[in-house]
Amino acid sequence: MAQRYGKRAPAGAGWDLLAESLQDALTEPQQKPVPSPQSQSRLPVVSVILAIILVVTFPITMVVVNSWLGQFALIMWIAFILGVVALATVQLVIRRREDRPRSSSTGEDRDTAQAKTQSKVRKLIDDAKRGDFSGFSSIPEARPIAAECYAKQQVGLAMDADLPNAIQTAHDVAVCVSESGAEIVRASKEQAVETLTSTLTSTVSTRFADALASRLRARNSDTIDHMVATSAGVIVAATHHWPGTLSLDDEGRFSAGPNHPANEYRQASVSALAAMADEVCNGEVALILLIIADGFVLGSGVETEVNGHRIIAIEREHAVDFIAHVHAQGTLAQVPDLRLIDERSPQLTM
Repeated sequence: MAQRYGKRAPAGAGWDLLAESLQDALTEPQQKPVPSPQSQSRLPVVSVILAIILVVTFPITMVVVNSWLGQFALIMWIAFILGVVALATVQLVIRRREDRPRSSSTGEDRDTAQAKTQSKVRKLIDDAKRGDFSGFSSIPEARPIAAECYAKQQVGLAMDADLPNAIQTAHDVAVCVSESGAEIVRASKEQAVETLTSTLTSTVSTRFADALASRLRARNSDTIDHMVATSAGVIVAATHHWPGTLSLDDEGRFSAGPNHPANEYRQASVSALAAMADEVCNGEVALILLIIADGFVLGSGVETEVNGHRIIAIEREHAVDFIAHVHAQGTLAQVPDLRLIDERSPQLTM
């Protein structure tokens, strides 16, 4: 059993990102409150006509005629004014009584809906951690993200359980890439967003893609899925859910076939991983390992070089055995200590 360094579980950041994006997608957007129809009592037409008559007759009867009709008009005018004031007061009291329970029930409904959404998201994540993705039928764009998180989790657990005791592992290592590498990582995120949103159809899926894109862009760091210290040096590894058959094109770039829509994203991911590897002890990395889940790699594996880093892609089933073989062939007298590497790599958080 390998020695795990750090407190981060495999794929922890991925699960958190997925849960937050699902929460945003499944939460119904708040709409502006529409005032409900209220019982607004309007003065009847007869009252309006009476008011007009009183306005016209009052000064005439009081000034010109000064008779009992004027006194009656004065009484009617005062009664009319008092009636309007009373009606307005009654309306104000009724509206306040109607608004109080309505606003209270609206807040309660919103809290209930949010609690239901949180419960649904927890269930989706818990099921996905067990490899059950049946709940993602209404959010198909989220399923590959969940499948990749599950693959990262399982690969990390297999490394910890099956690699020799002399090997050290760390998972979900946060990396704040500096200078030019930051642009490479940002471009990788943009390619991921573009690939995700290229075939959106449903409303919920659109909201999920938007939420994921927003949270990806807001993050000021990225993660290395696995770091493995062996007698051959440090291996930086990433697990990807990449369907299809991975190979190299004529330019030595990773490809899933001619004109495959995800080719740019895959190459961008590899470049970003190489930029992150530069932050590990000033780039003192033995090799970068791409572990392909739910897909195939041409032959027994493909190898290329990016920014001076040796990169090898293999299928998930062979990952642990390959690392054990690299360790057995290593020539270092002592396996690098991840604690010291952590201290010497200020851009890393293990």
